[in-house]
Amino acid sequence: MKIDFINNALNSIMGVDRSHKIRAVQREDIRTDKAEFSREAKKMAKKQKALSPERLQEIKRRIAEGYYDRDEILKEIAERMLNSKDFQEFMKSRKIDRNI
Repeated sequence: MKIDFINNALNSIMGVDRSHKIRAVQREDIRTDKAEFSREAKKMAKKQKALSPERLQEIKRRIAEGYYDRDEILKEIAERMLNSKDFQEFMKSRKIDRNI
């Protein structure tokens, strides 16, 4: 384009170097999200059995369809979490009484 040509010509005549600004913008574009897990979470993950690809697909399908958003399902999930061995151990380690 003519504008780019003129800008490049002016920049070279005036000795303007904008390459450092371009590199800074490019570096910002490569940033990615990052998640960190506690040692305790990593230990718990190792204990868990791996899901089969088929089971994982089924769970993804149910999430997409809103299956887990139903009140009766949320209640069941909460009950299972509260009654799980891992949760009970966590509560004991924190000396928290679940019945409070």
